[in-house]
Amino acid sequence: MSPNPDQIEIILFGPGYGECVVVHLGNNHWIIIDSCIDSETQQPAALSYFKQIGIRPEEAVRLIIATHWHDDHIRGLSRVLTKCKKARFCCSAALTQEEFLATVLDYESRPTMVLTSGLNEIFEVYNELKTRSKPECTPIYASSNKSVYFVRPEISGHGSECRVWTLSPSDRQFQKFFDELTRLMPRVKETKKRATLQGPNNVSVVTWISIGDIALLLGADLEEIDDEGLGWSVIVTSPDRPIGKASIFKIPHHGSISSHNEMVWQQMVTTPTYAILSPFCHGPKSLPSPEDVVRITSHTENAYITAKISLPTSKKERAKMVLRTIRETVGKIRMVQQTTGWIRLRNGGNQNPNIWSVELSKTACHLSQVHGRP
Repeated sequence: MSPNPDQIEIILFGPGYGECVVVHLGNNHWIIIDSCIDSETQQPAALSYFKQIGIRPEEAVRLIIATHWHDDHIRGLSRVLTKCKKARFCCSAALTQEEFLATVLDYESRPTMVLTSGLNEIFEVYNELKTRSKPECTPIYASSNKSVYFVRPEISGHGSECRVWTLSPSDRQFQKFFDELTRLMPRVKETKKRATLQGPNNVSVVTWISIGDIALLLGADLEEIDDEGLGWSVIVTSPDRPIGKASIFKIPHHGSISSHNEMVWQQMVTTPTYAILSPFCHGPKSLPSPEDVVRITSHTENAYITAKISLPTSKKERAKMVLRTIRETVGKIRMVQQTTGWIRLRNGGNQNPNIWSVELSKTACHLSQVHGRP
C-alpha cells in the first residue's frame, strides 16, 4: 500500500551485498538513492517496490542519486534511470573532470583501459542521459552543501517545503580524487590499468533531506579520515550546512568504525533518533561487527538492520575427487544470494508528523539481534 500524500516515507533495501534507499517526500514525489538487485525478482529493488505498492516510477520519481560507483551501490542503476524518464540524475562532482568522463563515455575506443562492472554501469547511465532532452540530459553534480531538489509547499501534499541537499564531497575530497585519478590514466604503449581508485568512499555523496521541521541524514559510505578537510569532519563543522537535526540517520558504510564521527551524533541527529543500516557480508569480515553494534546502540535504542549476519560455522574440506567433479560439471560453487531485506519508516502525516511507524521484512531485525541465525 502506497503512502498518503501527506506522509513521509523512507525505505532501505539491503541483501548483504548492495544497498538502495527510496524516499517519499510527499504527494507522489519520490527520490531514489543508489541501487541493488531484488533477490526474488532480479530487478532493481526500487522498481520492484514501486510495482508492489502501485506507483508508476516513470511519473513519480523526480531524482536519482548515485552516491559512488562501488558495485554494491550501483547494480541496476541504469535500468532504474531508463525507467524513470522524468528523474534528474545526481552524482559526485568528482565525475566532472574531462579525463574521467572521456574514460567512461569513450571507453570502447580505448582498448588500454579495463572497466569494473561499477564503471560499466555508469557508462550505461551516461548513455541513457545522452538520449534525453534538456534539462533531464544534464547530470546534477553533488558537492558540499548544495541544494539539488526542491518541492514547493503548495504542491508537497503536507504544506511544508521539501529540499534535498548533498553535503559532500568537499573541495579537498574532490582534489584528492582527481590527484589519484590522473595517476591511473593510461599512456600510449603503457600496460593497461584498471579504472579504479583507492578509497572511493572518500568522495561518497552524503544526502540531507529537509521536509518542514523533519530531516533525514543518509550517510552513504562516507568514511572518517584524520583530516578536517575530508570525511565527516568537514561536514559536521561546516557553517554552511543545512540547519536542524535529523530524526532518521542512515548509518554510513554498514556501521563500520571507519565511518564513525562522534560529533555527527552530537550535532546532526536528534536524541533519540531512528538509525537504519544494511549489512555487508561479501568478504572475509562482515559488517557491522559486534563492536560496531555496541557503539551504535549506545547512541540510540531505535536501530534496525535489513538482514542478520550468520554466526560463523565450521567448514569441512571437500574431498579432492568431489571438487574435481564440481569443476567438471558446474564449474564452481557460488554463495546463494541472500534475500533482500528492508526497513520502512512512515510518519503519521499531518496529524502526527513526528510519529514514525517501523516495518521490517522477515530478514530485518533490531540491530542488537543482527549476529545470530538468519
